[in-house]
Amino acid sequence: MPGVFTPNATTTLMIQALRNTTNWPAHVLELGCGTGVIGIALQEYGLVHSPLYASDLSESAVLCSRENYARYGCPADVRGGSLFEPWPGEKFDMIIDDISGIAQDVAKVSPWFQGVPCDTGKDGTDLVTEIIRQAPQHLKKDGRFFFPVLSLSNVDRLLRVAKEQFATIEKVGHQDWPLPTELMAHLPLLRQLRSEGSIILEERFGMVLCYTEVYCARTSNAEYFSIGRHRRDRKALAENRAHWGKLARRRDCELGFPGTVKYSGRLGQDLYRKDCPDHRNGGGRFGPQDPPYPQAARAALNGRDIR
Repeated sequence: MPGVFTPNATTTLMIQALRNTTNWPAHVLELGCGTGVIGIALQEYGLVHSPLYASDLSESAVLCSRENYARYGCPADVRGGSLFEPWPGEKFDMIIDDISGIAQDVAKVSPWFQGVPCDTGKDGTDLVTEIIRQAPQHLKKDGRFFFPVLSLSNVDRLLRVAKEQFATIEKVGHQDWPLPTELMAHLPLLRQLRSEGSIILEERFGMVLCYTEVYCARTSNAEYFSIGRHRRDRKALAENRAHWGKLARRRDCELGFPGTVKYSGRLGQDLYRKDCPDHRNGGGRFGPQDPPYPQAARAALNGRDIR
């Protein structure tokens, strides 16, 4: 859909990192929600205190995500606007930054931003650094902020700004990937940006390699859950599990956790989308080492439910 960012392997890595580091339901805000796939995945894993909060600058993305949230029974408050503008004075347990973070010149020639605004600046840090600086004002005590960092941006600057704003920064996900075929034709541009320090690009064994990392930032060094909050959230998680367990029991599940679908063979064979210009194994195929998606999120990635 024009104006809506297509879920890709960064989406996969973000969902995996969130699931690996989140144990209890939280009040979640997703910036740059796009199709809504991340929120749907977290809701089906029982990790969202309803409603989910989400926003996007693109009106098309707002409409698309609302439709997908409604279709999969995910209560959501979806608003349109730039960065934190739709959320004045509001605070959350968890903020997920899913907004563009690659050098603007790269975005213009990449297959990822067709009809999607990407005013990220020369080194790809303008939007993300602004989000990082504002995020602490919208986090509750001991809240967490998740953000991806791509090597097609100025990684050092992003991490430096994050360390200035937060007490702790922890890397919770990493993935190397070959440069997509569509960008190989623009290799001279990428080499120039690398020489200027705007991006990181590694060339070895005849391949051009990039990477994506996901970081979790906290405003304090304290443990995320107090004993009282731990008990309250365990009760909420049990309620969420009871609700989503009804849905899970109607599916072929291999785990007791809600929405975890059992797959036969290579997981990647079930996550193929020809029109998704993803970087791994060609044409949008996700590898078997990736996390199993809930069925709703898998359907959104397949594109069957993206309007």
